[in-house]
Amino acid sequence: MKNDKLRQMFFSTFCLTCLVVYFCRLSTLKYGQLANPICIYAPLFLMQTVIAPLIFYKMGLFDNFGNAAVRTVWISCLYFLGVAGAFAVKTSPLQRVFVYVLPKQDPPGIGTGALLLFIILFFCLMLGSGVGTLWITSPRVAYQYHRTGVGVLWSLSEAFLVVSFIGVLVRQQSRKRIFFYAFLYAFLAYFLGSKGFMLLYFVLAILYIQHRLKPLSIVALGIAATCALLLQQAMQFIQGTARDYSDAILYFDYFSNTAMFLHRFNEFKHTWGATMLGDMWLYVPRALYPAKPFAYGQAVIMDHFFPDQAALGQTPGTLTWAGAYLDFGIFGVFANGLFLGFVAKAAYELFRASTKSTAFVFFSQVGMLVGISVFANAPLPIFILWLSAVYALFRYSHQALAHAGSFSKQHRFNESTHRHLSIDGE
Repeated sequence: MKNDKLRQMFFSTFCLTCLVVYFCRLSTLKYGQLANPICIYAPLFLMQTVIAPLIFYKMGLFDNFGNAAVRTVWISCLYFLGVAGAFAVKTSPLQRVFVYVLPKQDPPGIGTGALLLFIILFFCLMLGSGVGTLWITSPRVAYQYHRTGVGVLWSLSEAFLVVSFIGVLVRQQSRKRIFFYAFLYAFLAYFLGSKGFMLLYFVLAILYIQHRLKPLSIVALGIAATCALLLQQAMQFIQGTARDYSDAILYFDYFSNTAMFLHRFNEFKHTWGATMLGDMWLYVPRALYPAKPFAYGQAVIMDHFFPDQAALGQTPGTLTWAGAYLDFGIFGVFANGLFLGFVAKAAYELFRASTKSTAFVFFSQVGMLVGISVFANAPLPIFILWLSAVYALFRYSHQALAHAGSFSKQHRFNESTHRHLSIDGE
């Protein structure tokens, strides 16, 4: 029986790997380069759904899950088919919508202005969390245990830091300067406590080089990907989330948690959209509504198994599609993948067609599919409203400053003219 399950596991993961490789090749041929959303997503997806699960299976971690582990692989196939299938069509139905609603102009000084707002928000985060300089001395501890009640401040701090980086990035023409700024902003992101967001700056730097400057060779891309993986592993040891390489692998427990969820699904019932809508709790400050739940959205799944962990900021993760499955079953998984694929395709093709930082910020939020975004956990409509408001703020602030400067110059000119006329009159 155990050998039969092992064969099923190997066969299902082999099919999933072939599916991912096929769509990576298809997207590379379509767009003419490896730095496209499907190829960016593929390594993380394979780590979560193929490599880590096979290691877990050999370790005996799925022995009590029946066929749930194999089912999790097949449902992951369905999800990836939806995401990648959206890239196979000629045009995303959402592209015209995004062209219409996104800001059309880049306001001057957005890099500096967003960095200033990041600094202000970070200080507010330090004060609001009640732990002050712990965000500087032990950011991972502050991130894990002291974000309760200040989650929006954390998300806004991270969002303005990314907007600042992109605002600086789009003015660069030198690879050395681009990587210098990537290291600088990754260092600043370290104080927000998230490993993934530190890596984001290097991914964005490589994307910018590949699409706006002379592209890196395949060898250079391979070296960069290896360095990113090693950096991610190193950060686990530095921040104490892993003591050895077995701990580092166990960090990718999304698959095992999702398999446990499927195995015990008789303890749940479909929520028909309530899980997705539950994410809106993020935007309700706990200070204004103390009864705000600690676990909401997709986090309710793991809260069922670990009921007190959400209040401690330690809710384990699940695969991206778990919330969609809780809402609508396998239909929800495929529909969710297809929708996210159409969103990512539209964002990527807008980024390819435009040199504006707006398109780059939007793509960074929804186009890379890896779970790392500009404004963490922001639903798409709220992110678009926020982005439009931010760009309008910078544009009108610049116009007001320019008008004030012009008025000041005119005032000084009038005073000077008046003095000259007075002297001539004497």
